[in-house]
Amino acid sequence: MAKVLLAVPPMEASTVTPPLGLGYLAAVLRQHHHDVLILHADARLMGVREFLKAVVSYAPDVLGMTVPTMAWPVVRQIVQALKADPKFRGSIVLGGSHPTALPELTLRQSGADAIVRGEGELVIPKLVEALTNKAPLAGIKGVSWSENGQVHNGEPEKLINDLDSIPWPAWDLMPPANYPDAPHQLFSRRFPVAPVITSRGCPFGCSFCASSGMWGRTWRRRDPKLVVDEIEHLVKRWGVREIHFEDDEFLGNEDRIVELCDELVARKLDLVWALPNGVRTNAITDRAAAAMAKSGCYEVGLGIDAPWPHQQERVGKPRAPDAAKRAIEIVQRHNMEVRGYWILGFDVDTKQDVLRTIDLMLELPADFAAIGVPAPLPGSADFKAFSKDLDLENFDWNEISYFKAIDSPSLSKDERQALLRQAVLRFYLRPRQIAGLLKRLRLRQLPFVGLGMWRYLTGMLKFSDRDS
Repeated sequence: MAKVLLAVPPMEASTVTPPLGLGYLAAVLRQHHHDVLILHADARLMGVREFLKAVVSYAPDVLGMTVPTMAWPVVRQIVQALKADPKFRGSIVLGGSHPTALPELTLRQSGADAIVRGEGELVIPKLVEALTNKAPLAGIKGVSWSENGQVHNGEPEKLINDLDSIPWPAWDLMPPANYPDAPHQLFSRRFPVAPVITSRGCPFGCSFCASSGMWGRTWRRRDPKLVVDEIEHLVKRWGVREIHFEDDEFLGNEDRIVELCDELVARKLDLVWALPNGVRTNAITDRAAAAMAKSGCYEVGLGIDAPWPHQQERVGKPRAPDAAKRAIEIVQRHNMEVRGYWILGFDVDTKQDVLRTIDLMLELPADFAAIGVPAPLPGSADFKAFSKDLDLENFDWNEISYFKAIDSPSLSKDERQALLRQAVLRFYLRPRQIAGLLKRLRLRQLPFVGLGMWRYLTGMLKFSDRDS
């Protein structure tokens, strides 16, 4: 039996939620009789120094850290500090979106012992066993490691088709009530909030999205009744009052969504739910929306992203004229709120294109907006083009953010940043939006919302990545 610490490193994130990915890994490791703990630095208001002290004190045989790109600079610092500390004798494993996309660079720059690429449930038990027994890592699928100065990439592990075969996340290691009221997209109606997934993978290939690198392009789904079993457990055992579905492709099958919603109604659970990760505008139907509203859904995030044909062609989204307007009408017809997701200033856009997008944003009657600039995330098609001539060894990874602009062929980073600030202020400094924010805001959320808005306008906003 190994002593395993699974950790979310300090990120100073504006949203802090239970790390579903680590929860699933913890549950699988327990099935193999390992002793597991989850340490979420931001949930405990830990800085790097406190985090390092906690890790060394716990003295795990294996430390596993999730690494979104926004956390890579601090994770690199943490790994190097632990490797230099004679009190720490464990192995260090990194996983998540950034190491999956850049395993060689990650190993070379950090000195970690191994990387898990993509889904980890089939990989992590074999890896922990090999590391604790000092056995060779060759032959373990889904793992990258360094040996004698050379990086080796094992064969990819297959995707898990039967998601119902995976145990529920280890909720006792990350009780939702122990988290601050700072969920995905900052706002909720009730507390505590728990994130849940009903599927994995997305068959679409938007060039700005890195999801397929982690979860693949094959859409796989859980049994709706078993999903609601988990939700009922969260309500009755952990006091959860709101669910956030975090699927990349929630509306992949209308009949399945209706079945899920009908099951929620039949269980008579006292909860509400939302879709903060967003859905495709051309996927929402009146039948699905009616079932969603009846079962407690109060907000739908809509991935408007690229509303104009030249943008849709650029990012690989299906052309869908007036899809955003139609989707908003359907959602609001059933008395649910709309949060529109927008990306301003693609590399094919002129300043006039961006201003036209802002005008459309103000014209459409969405209740809230999450507005960002293009960010070439590792694992996305956009990153491949962006990084072609970059010196990644010396690149400042803090430059990649949906809220911090970079230069494009037609717009400088300063112009992009100014347009983002203009869009945020023009959208939210309107009576209806101000009233909506005040209606949602609770006193205990003020520190997170205030800090989030300041970071939003200064390009320093951070969100916890969902792959954690």
